[in-house]
Amino acid sequence: MIGSSCFDGASALGLPCRTDDDCGQGQRCEEGFCGGPPSTSTVGASSSGGAESSGSLGSGSSGAPDTTEGSSTGLPAECGNGVVEDGETCDPGGVDAPDCDRDCSEVRCGDGLVNEAAGELCDDGNTETVDACNEFCLPNAFWDDMEDEERSLGQWNPSTPSFSTMGGTPYALDPSQGWVLGLPGMTLGVWHSGPYSEDPGVARLITDEIAFPPDPPPPGTRYELHFRHTFRFDGNESQDLECAARGTPVIADGAFAWILLPGNLPRQVAPLLGTGDLLVDPGGCVQPNPLFSEGGVTVFGGVSEATFSEVSVPLGMVAPNAQVAFDVGYDCSNCWGAGPAGMSAPAPGWVIDDVVIGLFPI
Repeated sequence: MIGSSCFDGASALGLPCRTDDDCGQGQRCEEGFCGGPPSTSTVGASSSGGAESSGSLGSGSSGAPDTTEGSSTGLPAECGNGVVEDGETCDPGGVDAPDCDRDCSEVRCGDGLVNEAAGELCDDGNTETVDACNEFCLPNAFWDDMEDEERSLGQWNPSTPSFSTMGGTPYALDPSQGWVLGLPGMTLGVWHSGPYSEDPGVARLITDEIAFPPDPPPPGTRYELHFRHTFRFDGNESQDLECAARGTPVIADGAFAWILLPGNLPRQVAPLLGTGDLLVDPGGCVQPNPLFSEGGVTVFGGVSEATFSEVSVPLGMVAPNAQVAFDVGYDCSNCWGAGPAGMSAPAPGWVIDDVVIGLFPI
C-alpha cells in the first residue's frame, strides 16, 4: 500500500484498505474501504445512462416502479394484455371470450356489449323480452307490447275469413265481431277477439309477413312464440256455471295459434297437444265451429284464470315471410250473446298481450 505520508486522504476515499495507514491523512479504514463502503448511488455511476443509473433499484422485474398495490404484475392495470390485474375481473387479451367481454368485465346480457363468443347475437342494454333483443341477448323477428297503437295496428291484420258448413253453405262472422286493439273501458295494451259471437265463424288476427333469416337457427337455439293471455269460452260445464245451467255442449268454442309458411298449409303451434282442451263437439246447432274436425282439435277452451298466464311454444320450421295467426272459432250458439254487462274477468273470447316471436335457447 502507499504510505499515508505520500498522498492526501481525500483522494483515497472509497479505495480498498486494510489499516488506517492505507487511507492517508485524517481518514480511517472502515469495513475494508477508506472512509467506509461507497454509497450505492455512486457505485458504477456514469454519464452513459446505464441500467445502474436508471433508478430502477427496488422496482419489480419489469424495471418500472410498483404503483399498483395488489397488481399481479406490479404494473397499472392494462385491459387487453391477457393478464388479470388489480381492478380487473378478467382479461381475455383484447378479444371476447365465453366468460369475459373484451373490456375486461364479466359477460352479462344487458350490458350493451355484444359478445358472440358467449352466444350473444344482440345486446340493447336491457333485459326486456318484448323488444328487438330479448333477455337472452338473442334477436326477436317480431314483437309487440301493444302499447304503441300505430305500431301495433301496422303489424297485424284482423279478419273474419269465410268458411263453409258441412252442407257447403259459406258463412263468416260480421267484420264488427273481429279482433280489436284494447278492451272496453281499458287503455291500449292488449288485443281482444271482439264481441262474443252468436254466429258461427272465425275471428283471425294474423301478422304481416315476418322477415325470418334464411339461415337455420344457431346451435342451441330455436324459434319460439311467446305471449300472455286470458280467455273465456262457453261450453265447459265444469267451469262455466252460466252455460252449464243451459246445458250447452262441452267445448264447442275455442281458439288456437298457428304458423303459415309460404306455399304451405297452416300448422298449429299452440296450445301444445295435451295442454289444452279438446274441441270434440261441433256445437249444439246446425252450423258447427269451423275449427272443429273429426277426432277433435286441441284448443284453448272453457275459462282460464282471470289473470294473464304465460305461453311459450316452439315454432318448429320457419321461413322468410312466414306468418303467425291467432284464431278464435265459434259455433252458432252461445249463452252470453255479446257478453252481459258486469261479467267477471276474463272478458268473453280471447285476450292476448306481449307477443314475441324470436330466438330462444333450447
